[in-house]
Amino acid sequence: MSATQPTCPNCGSSIAANVPNTARQAEVLNYVIDFERRRGSRPSYSQIARHLQIKSKATVCKHIRSLRKQGFLKDVEVEEPKTTDWEQ
Repeated sequence: MSATQPTCPNCGSSIAANVPNTARQAEVLNYVIDFERRRGSRPSYSQIARHLQIKSKATVCKHIRSLRKQGFLKDVEVEEPKTTDWEQ
């Protein structure tokens, strides 16, 4: 008797196939998803590092880059800061 793999209720894909490469990446992903759900925006690298007790924002960047390559996160356009008349 073969066990059935759990599937995503939204897209129907196998959940087992949709797992980040490392446990730390999974922690980062879960934090980003939870933060976005609660606050409506993504956390900064500093917020992720502080919450997960990661010493370097560069390490957070590497995790985020890897999660993007794996298809777990999509690039979010960053709005350019608005300039005032006197800054132009």
